[in-house]
Amino acid sequence: MRIYCYKDTNAWFLNFLFEQDGARRFPSGHEYAVRHECSTELTAKGFYELTEQKLVDDILGFPVSNNEVIEIDDGLRPYCFVVHEYGVELLAYFDRDSVRKNKLDRTDLEEPDTALFDE
Repeated sequence: MRIYCYKDTNAWFLNFLFEQDGARRFPSGHEYAVRHECSTELTAKGFYELTEQKLVDDILGFPVSNNEVIEIDDGLRPYCFVVHEYGVELLAYFDRDSVRKNKLDRTDLEEPDTALFDE
């Protein structure tokens, strides 16, 4: 299982602007990077059925955010789901090759070194 998030704040902000204009975009993969990787016994079908009864965070055992993408690969075919407030939605297409080229950049989210500002 892989969890994909926006690769940087620019990708997040672009999506935010589209949402403010009422545009609905489906994740393509170009704007995402791998955030978490683990193994799971869940099948894609089993995961989807559980999301109709439980919160995604409870199913996975760790938090996920809206617009993150969950990939479950059963060995035959990878299935990708985008997370929404109301649950998940199966994606017809998600460019995993593009995602794998991206690096997660969280440097813009780091706290500034407060020692620089001490006088």
